[in-house]
Amino acid sequence: MVLFTGSKYFYIIYIYIYIYMPKINAAKEAQTPPPTATTSVAVSPEDTITEDATDTLHILFTDPASLGSGGYYTSTGDVDDIACIIYMSQKLQGKLLVVICDDETGQRHESFNIHLGKLLKGRYGITVMSEATFSDSNISEGTTIYIHAPIKDLTANVLQDSKDKLTHVFTQGDNDEAVNFLPQDELKEKAPKVREFLKTIPDKITRYSTTQTNFTIPYNATKANTFNLPCKKVYTDYFLFQKRKSFGTALSLPGLCTKLYSDTGFNGGLGNGVKKYKGLIEELKKDGILTPLEGPLLAAFVKTTSHGKCDYSAIQNGKDLISLMNLYCHYDELIVDDKLPNMGNLGEIKKRDVVDVRVAKMFDIVHGFDSTPLFDFASFYFAYENNSANKEELQNAVVKSLDDLNTENKTTSSAGETKKQGGGRKRRKKRRKSKRKSKRKSKKRRKSKKRRKSRKRRTKRR
Repeated sequence: MVLFTGSKYFYIIYIYIYIYMPKINAAKEAQTPPPTATTSVAVSPEDTITEDATDTLHILFTDPASLGSGGYYTSTGDVDDIACIIYMSQKLQGKLLVVICDDETGQRHESFNIHLGKLLKGRYGITVMSEATFSDSNISEGTTIYIHAPIKDLTANVLQDSKDKLTHVFTQGDNDEAVNFLPQDELKEKAPKVREFLKTIPDKITRYSTTQTNFTIPYNATKANTFNLPCKKVYTDYFLFQKRKSFGTALSLPGLCTKLYSDTGFNGGLGNGVKKYKGLIEELKKDGILTPLEGPLLAAFVKTTSHGKCDYSAIQNGKDLISLMNLYCHYDELIVDDKLPNMGNLGEIKKRDVVDVRVAKMFDIVHGFDSTPLFDFASFYFAYENNSANKEELQNAVVKSLDDLNTENKTTSSAGETKKQGGGRKRRKKRRKSKRKSKRKSKKRRKSKKRRKSRKRRTKRR
């Protein structure tokens, strides 16, 4: 007890710590209820549907094209799927399940998530999964289906088994000859089971034709500059895809060659793959500017169409189309493995130094250049909003949808940056306060040390 001589404060501290504190802690423990046992299960957002969505779920089967996201370029699909997915996400939010189809390697799914999927999941709470992971467990009572892509027979079986749970089915393509309902294994030409499924639900199905849903938007450079990434890429891809799909042909695909390039490929008229260019081709032929294919280009064309499924007019129109594009660029530089390029392996399109004005106007992405047709967007818009919407209403809706996503993305980014800056200020303030507190403690320790030395000296004298 000699150490406490002359200091009443040490007695007070000793009594508080060793007598009163144990009593206080015991009282607190008596008032605190025992912890409840909980089980934590880690669930990946992939292949998981939110609880709110299971009441009135909407399932979209889609094959969005990729133009380089994650370094991947798709050979099939289109970017009109992207416009549709954005709009559906905004309208349906957590009730939307997006199933990525025509994706044997999983690269389309991965690329979509890099490009937009993660953003849409975070912003609207949608679910995105690959078709390979889709099963009957994903279908609840009252589900609405949208078929905007070719689906596997296994998927068609799931829909068939769950047809009594379905409220309605909407399809892009009004008959079995539409691209989404052609055989996926084109060489075997086996009818896909989705056709059988659709025949069993005549009272629950609405089908939209490509004629009914065909509309485009004109390019506007000023508008393009108002977007931040990734919205700017989405907007420019609508036009870049239109340009690239001419140069990356579908002539190698047995099921599409005649449909896209024949004189009778689309409802008895010109196929959509050549329709836009036919008039200019004939004009350039008369002027002696468009010459027949020869050399490496002709050899590549022959090898590309060696499947034998293109009719005579598709062969001739295909050759003319390649000759036309060769006037715009050195098309022979785009040949891959002795074949014409497709959308998946198409390289950079380098414009020639000198190009006929009419040809340049056809392929240059300038003000007024038309986008790829946005069939899938119109199909959902008709189903959800207005079945009689005109072209202008659809155009405005597409641009507004992207505007809204861009604005929301800016707002979130700004809020995140502000939060980050605010957090930095708080941390700096906390560090300064900690330093001041540390200095005060050091000062107190020095004073206490002096007092102890002084007491020791007084004790020795006694």
